Amino acid sequence: MEVVDLVQEAPSVLWERYSNAGSIDKHSFDTYFSDSCEGYAYLLGDSYEFSESKRIQSVPSVSAVPQSFKYLTEVDVTFLADTCDLRLP
Repeated sequence: MEVVDLVQEAPSVLWERYSNAGSIDKHSFDTYFSDSCEGYAYLLGDSYEFSESKRIQSVPSVSAVPQSFKYLTEVDVTFLADTCDLRLP
């Protein structure tokens, strides 16, 4: 997944601009940001599909399955691109 931008705004502005693109309902959003005067939104671009599946533990920097997400290192991306026939921009 390509990260295009990181936006910092008041939660109300984030909801107004990006609620139609997100996967969170208004109640959950408001609860999450209830004590915050600012929030952040990642704007995502292209995604890439692997030609074959890989076990997460085969990625060089991963020693255990992440609970939510994991940033990949440049070494990880190169490894996956090379072993999965992935063409990156």
